[in-house]
Amino acid sequence: NILPGVPLPPEPILTKWGSWLSAVNYYRENYDGLKSVIFELNSEDAICIANAKRFGLLLTESLKIIQNVEQSLENVPNYVGEIIKNKMKCVSSKNPDIKILLKIDEILNGIETSKDSLPAELTVGR
Repeated sequence: NILPGVPLPPEPILTKWGSWLSAVNYYRENYDGLKSVIFELNSEDAICIANAKRFGLLLTESLKIIQNVEQSLENVPNYVGEIIKNKMKCVSSKNPDIKILLKIDEILNGIETSKDSLPAELTVGR
């Protein structure tokens, strides 16, 4: 009722970073409207809303977890650790859009200012 002209967001696929970027773009375009809807939700009405607020992570926090896991796996000494480390590398290599997320994180944190390596649909004014 609040946002009648806004379509439902795209559903990201866990193993496809491109679908996550499409979802990010959707939320960027509809941020103000969605924010007003979220502020109207009452966390006492549903446990899932309270859980979402408690477990919500920023992009920076999520990427930091991935980086910490990758660093920890470099020091795993045994055979099983090698298998897990190789699996992590394989999954990362099949998701090249993680580099775009890292670039976005650098821009958001002021480490990088150039948006040249971002896809055109993720930049404003291109």
